[in-house]
Amino acid sequence: MNDLFLLQKQNQQLQEKLSLAEAELQNKTRRISKLQNESISAQKQYEELLSRIIELQQNEESLITKVNESETIKQKYVQLVALLQKKENNLSVKDKEINELKKQIENASVKMDAQQKLIDSKDNEILELDSSLKNVQNELSNTKQSLSSLQKDFSQTKELLDQSNFKVHNLEQMNDFYKTQANSFQSINEKTKTELLDKDSSIEKQKKEIEELQSKCEKLHSLVKDSTFLLTNHKDDLDSSTFLKILGDKISKPKLSSIYTQSDNPPQEDSASSCSFTEQEFFQHFPKSRSRKLTSDVLSQFNREKEKEREREREREKERERERDRERENKIKADLAAQKIGQIKDQFESDLSLERIIQMHNKLWQEENQQINYISRKNPKVF
Repeated sequence: MNDLFLLQKQNQQLQEKLSLAEAELQNKTRRISKLQNESISAQKQYEELLSRIIELQQNEESLITKVNESETIKQKYVQLVALLQKKENNLSVKDKEINELKKQIENASVKMDAQQKLIDSKDNEILELDSSLKNVQNELSNTKQSLSSLQKDFSQTKELLDQSNFKVHNLEQMNDFYKTQANSFQSINEKTKTELLDKDSSIEKQKKEIEELQSKCEKLHSLVKDSTFLLTNHKDDLDSSTFLKILGDKISKPKLSSIYTQSDNPPQEDSASSCSFTEQEFFQHFPKSRSRKLTSDVLSQFNREKEKEREREREREKERERERDRERENKIKADLAAQKIGQIKDQFESDLSLERIIQMHNKLWQEENQQINYISRKNPKVF
C-alpha cells in the first residue's frame, strides 16, 4: 500500500510537471509568433531598403552620364587648347597676318574669354558633380553597411527561431514520452490494484475455508477421541499405529467367562452369547456383529478423514505454493516498476527537472531580450 501511495504521489508530481511544461510550451509558442511577426517586419524593411538602393543606383547611372558629358566637354576644351597653340604658332610665324587680322584676333579673344568663362562654369559644375558623386557613394556605402547589418540581424533572428523551434520540438517529444510513461504507470497501478483486490478476496476465501476445516478437524478429533476411548479405554490422543496395535491386542485377548468361572462346573458358553470381556464392557448395549461393524466403520471413517485431511493439506500446500509464486511475481513486477520509476526519476532529475526547465526558459528569454536590444540599437526605426 505504501508503494501504491508513492506511485500515486509520483504520478501526481509527474502530471503537475507535465502541466508546467505545457504552460511553458504555450509561452514559447507565443514568443515564437512574436519573433515571426518581427522577422516579417524586418523583411519588409529589407525590401524597402532594396527599393531605395535601386533608386540610388538609377541616380548613380544618371550622374555617370553627366560625368561622361563633362568629359566630352573637357576633351573639346583640350582640342580647343591645341588649336589655340597651333594658332599661336601660326601667329608667331605669321606676324603680318596677325597685324592684318587684329580685328579678327580681338573678336577671337572676346570669344575665347566667353569660352573660358563657359569652361570655368563647366569646371565648377564638374566639381559639384564630383562632390555629389562622393556623397552618393558615401550614402551607398552606408546603405550597404546597414543592409549587411540587417542581413546579419535577420540571420541571427532566423537562427534563434530555428533554435527555439528545435527546443520546442524537443520539449514536445519529452512531453509525449512522459505522457506515455504516465499512462503505462497508471495501467501498472490499476493492474496492481486489481491483483491486490483479487489477492485479498482469495485470502478471505482461504481464511473461511481454513476456519471450516478447523471446525471439521475439531469435530473429527472429538469423534476420534471418543471412538478411541470407546475402543481402547485411552483418553490420550493416539496415532493410527498405536490405535491399531491396542485394538488388535484387545481383540486378540482370550475370552473371559462370567462370575461363575470360580465354580467347578462352569456353565457352557453359548456361541451366540460368547464375546470378550472388553467387547461386553464397551459394547454391552450392542450385539457383537454390530460392535465389530461399528469398529470397522469408525476405522474406515477415521482413515477417510485422515485421507481427506492429507488431501486438504496437499491442496493447502499447493495454494501456498501458488500464493508464493504470486508474491514472487508481484515482487518482481514491483521491483521492475520501482526500477522504471527510478530510471524515469533519475532521467527527469538529470535532463529535464523543473529547475532546469526554469533555467532554460530564463536563458532563452535573456537571449531573446539581448537580440531585441541589439536590433533596436542598430535600427531604432524598427521599434
